[in-house]
Amino acid sequence: MSEQSNYSAPNSSINLQKNTTETYQPSFMSLDGRIGRMRWLAYGMGFNIIVSIISKLIATGNDLGTALSVFFLLVQVAFWIVLAIRRLNDLNKSGWLSLILFIPIVNVAFLLYLLFAPGTADENNYGLPPNENTAGLIVLATLIPVVALTGILAAIAIPAYQSYIEKVESAESTQ
Repeated sequence: MSEQSNYSAPNSSINLQKNTTETYQPSFMSLDGRIGRMRWLAYGMGFNIIVSIISKLIATGNDLGTALSVFFLLVQVAFWIVLAIRRLNDLNKSGWLSLILFIPIVNVAFLLYLLFAPGTADENNYGLPPNENTAGLIVLATLIPVVALTGILAAIAIPAYQSYIEKVESAESTQ
């Protein structure tokens, strides 16, 4: 008869392994592989913000500034096509569907599909599923749309407020 302590853990045959599916760590600048929704949003919006700031800083109004701005715009388009291909691979669809981005109005519905459609959970024709998102990536993907919306609202509100102040000042000066 074996004695078991009242304080020892009970024996159990339950397998507590969380997920046995093999995954891979996607790299930022890779041209192939799969990318999940959160990474797609964070990489795309983050790259847009950085390139937009650089483009505005170098846009001087002369021909060189205009040419550099056009160059950065083309870089943004190429980057979004690569991200769309990787996101489509996560959905087990061909990267050729990324050409839908060039069709006006339809491209908005396509981007919403890429944003909200869940990727294939297991390995598909384009490789292993990506690793789970890190906390930093989740924070980044959450903050970028908030910052973008705040910027849009500020771009609308500040000129309207300045116009209101000018009207008030002109009305006071006429009295």
